[in-house]
Amino acid sequence: MVIISYEGKTAQFSGGEWESKDSFLLDLCNLWTLDHPWNPVPSNPSPDLDVAQFVAEKIGAKITHADKPEYVEGRVY
Repeated sequence: MVIISYEGKTAQFSGGEWESKDSFLLDLCNLWTLDHPWNPVPSNPSPDLDVAQFVAEKIGAKITHADKPEYVEGRVY
């Protein structure tokens, strides 16, 4: 889960879906998510963070929380 903050409002991104109590922020996040290049990199252990960083950069938001990616023994990152 990744949480971003924009103009005092927050949105969270987890499992490829945005959630927010603010409908404008939710719409904004969903709109920019559609513009994400969606080029998953196997070495990226946190695709949710990748998308959230892209959206946050586009709208001028700040990432306030990001879960530590799960470490899988034997996987090369």
